[in-house]
Amino acid sequence: MKQASIFIFLISLSAFFSCGSSSTSTNVNPQAEPHNQMHQEFINEQNQNKMNEKYLNEISGTYLGMLPCADCEKIIYRLQLNNDKTYQSKITYQGKSDKPIIKKGTYTLSNRLLIQLDDRSGSMNYFKKQSKGLLLLDKNANEITGDLADLYFLLPIVKSTENNNQNSYLRILQKKHQEGIDFYAFGNEPFWSLDMDFEKGFRFKNLDGLDFSAPAVEPVKAMDADVSRYRAVTESGEIIIQLNHKECTDSMSGEKFDYNVTVDFKTSKETDYKTYKGCGTYVPDYHLHDIWAIIEVDGIKVNPTNFKKDAPRIEINLTDNNVFGTDGCNTFRGSVNVERNTIYFGNLASTMMACFENTEISSKIGKILSNNKLTFKYENNPVFYDGDKKVMELKHID
Repeated sequence: MKQASIFIFLISLSAFFSCGSSSTSTNVNPQAEPHNQMHQEFINEQNQNKMNEKYLNEISGTYLGMLPCADCEKIIYRLQLNNDKTYQSKITYQGKSDKPIIKKGTYTLSNRLLIQLDDRSGSMNYFKKQSKGLLLLDKNANEITGDLADLYFLLPIVKSTENNNQNSYLRILQKKHQEGIDFYAFGNEPFWSLDMDFEKGFRFKNLDGLDFSAPAVEPVKAMDADVSRYRAVTESGEIIIQLNHKECTDSMSGEKFDYNVTVDFKTSKETDYKTYKGCGTYVPDYHLHDIWAIIEVDGIKVNPTNFKKDAPRIEINLTDNNVFGTDGCNTFRGSVNVERNTIYFGNLASTMMACFENTEISSKIGKILSNNKLTFKYENNPVFYDGDKKVMELKHID
């Protein structure tokens, strides 16, 4: 028994020194662990900031939707999200009140692209970013179910009616002009778009993933209306495009366009066409979108020093489709539209001041432009033709 006790004591003593040796031989910096933890937290914060910046850039923009309404015709919901986490919403309960409810504030964003507006008084404050736009969620941030579930989307605005977005739309059309697009159309519910290059081909897309291209074809024109019909067939499908020169109002933005557009499409595997309706416009040559001096009229050179008032000039605004200027005596204004190499001037309204100098030039300017269709081309400067006759030459005003 005594020997057993001594043996146990020696074992315990050996374990004690072994543990002590282990603890004293390890070189541990007591400040290293907190430093490493702080460094890792900094890295995590930087990564999160980069991720948030990416998400904010992804969702920033303006969205518009027509949502179901229990006690009105529909809810028009316009939401602008800025990448500084501020927003502005405009909600109109159509059929109940024409006055929109406008709110501003901030929003929060989670890494699963869940957006929450800070408006506590409303119920339409949760959205989820999806490929085709923003999906409105219920008051508990859950997806809305039922037969109308597919109608709770806000789609990115293609064209905005606000003045501060006109430059953005101008850039869109300028880009399309640079790409050679002659006619552009789009529609809602579901969203679709159509690019028409009358020399190279047509491209039709929608948010369901359809991307159909077809070669350019000549139109068939109606005998009794300003309607053009295009039909193109490929191995993958068939498209029928109808352009009706009749004023069209976009169902979401309220913006007016020159053409009603109908697209009938089917794949080669389908027997029935699916019909898409929307609005369209010719993509104008934005080289004309400027202020010009009129330097020649019907073969007569214009000397600006001969005019006591302003020398003849013209400003063509293709964003608002209007034109105004002076014939050297009276000012004038009216409408203008450009379709490919043709420019259409509406009836020009003019002041009625009496003038006694350069009356021939002033008179010719009004007759050439007012309520007339001219073609144009660039010969160093823009030149207008009435048939084969050169009737006016312009020069850029620096």
